[in-house]
Amino acid sequence: MGVSTQWLFNFLFSLVTPYMIASWGSYTFTFYAILDITMATLVYLFLKETKGKSVEEMETIFHSRAAFDVELARKQGMEGEFESHAEEIEVHELKGN
Repeated sequence: MGVSTQWLFNFLFSLVTPYMIASWGSYTFTFYAILDITMATLVYLFLKETKGKSVEEMETIFHSRAAFDVELARKQGMEGEFESHAEEIEVHELKGN
């Protein structure tokens, strides 16, 4: 999803920039500079720093249980609990429910 969004905005910028240059001249680059400064400010103020943090620290920062869910899924997979659940899903799909 992120890559497709990047491609979309790259396409839109390359589509719009020649028209902006024709009408605004060199102020087009000032417009993009203001956008860059705005985004850098928003990132600095609202995104959390994760460099050098462990998975457990990340879980605490973001209040997520993802690290523990993965461990639980691994244990259940080793015990074979997912296999019976997968068979139930296949049976329901075959019956059309």
